[in-house]
Order: sequence, then structure tokens, then C-alpha cells
Amino acid sequence: KRDFGWLRMFQMLWRLNFSCILLMWTHGNTYILYYICPMHTFYFLVVYCTMYVWSSINTTKWGIRFKLLVLGILIYIIWDINGGIFDILFAWLGTDSVIGAKSGSVWEYYFRTSLDHWSTFFGMIFALNFPLAEQYFRKAEGPPLYFASVIMGTVTIYWLVYYYPLEKMQYNLNHSYFAIIPL
Repeated sequence: KRDFGWLRMFQMLWRLNFSCILLMWTHGNTYILYYICPMHTFYFLVVYCTMYVWSSINTTKWGIRFKLLVLGILIYIIWDINGGIFDILFAWLGTDSVIGAKSGSVWEYYFRTSLDHWSTFFGMIFALNFPLAEQYFRKAEGPPLYFASVIMGTVTIYWLVYYYPLEKMQYNLNHSYFAIIPL
């Protein structure tokens, strides 16, 4: 829609969080216990901010790609290098043990967001390239379609054989890079 107005953003945040906040208040639970809601809220804000900042280049060929490159670098620095930047950005969550976060909300939120920290980035790339992919699959017949299917099948089998059977902690370390394969 290209509408970056505050009203639209607050309506979306309201829809994302209303039920969660209602449950939190009525049951006396913490917000982090419903981690999926804060996570979706955060990643919505990542997309919103990425598209809002310098929105005039969103429809240019290289402008949006530049913005996604910058976003990818930020994600890499915050989650993959993590020299304490995540802890600084999310210090307001607290480190005290609470319901749903025995090691503190910062650690719990880091753990939850690190599992899917590339998902929003990959989703934005997919959305950017969806018209091209749709056009390719509409026109592709015979060998090109078979070739694409073989590649996707091979990658999926590789994931099933080498990554899916890993121990939970080891799998969690790799999950953010391969989460798109089972989809």
C-alpha cells in the first residue's frame, strides 16, 4: 500500500498485541511468556522501519536491494557476531528470572529471536522477487522446471540427512540459516 502512516502502524500493532496483552493482564503472566507475539511485533517493526526509512527508493531497482543489504548486515552484526549489541538494545527487557524466562527476558528473547533472525530478511527477499519467480514458473516447462525441482529436492534431502537429526542445541545453532528449507 505504501502507507507508512502512524495510524496504520498502530492499528497493526494493536491487532498483533491486543489478545496477548489481555491474556497477560487477566492471567498475571509476563509478556515474554507469549514470546511469539513480541517476536512478530519486533519483526513487523523491522520490516516497517526498513521500508519507511528512505521510502522513496523502495520502488527503484537498486534502492530496495541496498536497503536489504544494509538490513542483512545489521542482522548479521546483532545476532551472528553479537558482541553484546543485542544485550544493549534489549536491556530494557530485564535479566531477572520471570515466568516464561528463567534466565531473564533478555536471554529468552535472544534465544527465541536468534532461531528465526534471518526469516524476515528471507521473506522480504522472497516478496521482492515473487513477481519474477511467478513469471518463471508460469513460463517454465520441461527441463527448467525439472531442474529447479531437482535442486529443491536435493537441498531438502541434504537438510533431512545432515541437519534435522542434529542434537537440539546444535540444531538450534544452525536453524536460522536452514529454516526456510522445510517450508
